[in-house]
Parts: sequence; structure tokens; C-alpha cells
Amino acid sequence: MPQTNEGYDVVSRNAVGEIVRYIEVKTPGEPWGHRGVTLSQPQFEAAQTFGVSFWLYVVEDVGKPTYRIYRIQDPAQRTKHFAFNHGWRALAEPDSA
Repeated sequence: MPQTNEGYDVVSRNAVGEIVRYIEVKTPGEPWGHRGVTLSQPQFEAAQTFGVSFWLYVVEDVGKPTYRIYRIQDPAQRTKHFAFNHGWRALAEPDSA
């Protein structure tokens, strides 16, 4: 997809040209750990829209011989909540003295 496409990176088609997957690819640049990966609002909306046809591919250690691809179908339906990691502390309102 063009770099400006906000919802997903790849459209996968079968032999007769039918779309079988909309794929968003995330490459954390390190082993996939506590920091996790995130979907932007347009990506999450695409995941909701395309349902089981939407896949999240997380590529761990991209460009290294130890790389691994994790393929997750329909990620929007596999979550029940959103988490805010410790990085949000910086935005918290300070306690009053």
C-alpha cells in the first residue's frame, strides 16, 4: 500500500484476485516485549471494519537471522481493554501538597 495509507500496510490476494487479508505490520526493532506494539486509531478502525480479514503481523528482530513473525487474526476482537503503560506517568496530574 502507499506510505500514506493509514489503515493497513498490505493487501493479500488469492490466486483469483480476491482479497483474503488486510495486514498491518509492526516492527518493534527489538524482541517483542513489555513495550509492546500499538495500532493507531485508523489502524484499529480498519481492524474493526475488516474483522477476521484483518491481521496484525509483528516482526521481531527484523533484519536479523533470529527474526520471527507473529501473525494475529482479528486483533480488534481479541482485546477487551486498552492499557496505559508506565510512560503515561509523565502526563499525570501531580498530587496536591
